[in-house]
Amino acid sequence: MDRDKLSIIKPKVDDVIAFFATNNSDYFRYFQKREYNIISRHLYTALYLYDRTVFGYGHIDFENNNWLGVFIKEEFRGKNLSNYLLNDLLKNCKGDVYLTVDLMNIIAYNIYKKFGFKVVDKQDRYYLMVYKQ
Repeated sequence: MDRDKLSIIKPKVDDVIAFFATNNSDYFRYFQKREYNIISRHLYTALYLYDRTVFGYGHIDFENNNWLGVFIKEEFRGKNLSNYLLNDLLKNCKGDVYLTVDLMNIIAYNIYKKFGFKVVDKQDRYYLMVYKQ
């Protein structure tokens, strides 16, 4: 991947709706229980582009703790773009950051673990992980 082709935009609600209209995932369920306009209350929200094509979404939300939400389009997975995305999200957050990752999502779990996230709880369907800053 040519790092010069990577960019970040601060999306509007319509940008996020358009992205998820064509990129649904059983692993990213954040907007299944929330309206898209919640991004106006996020601490940080971004769409990530490679060569002007949106490949990922990320946010930091605050609900008693800082929560991380991440999604990368399937055709862009395995290209080491998660490091770019996670570095950007974490530099835009102060304090510890939590996330949940499905037990079956082994690839994402291993990425988070390699990045320094630690498991603090295990439920029936997911791990609760934290990144200490």
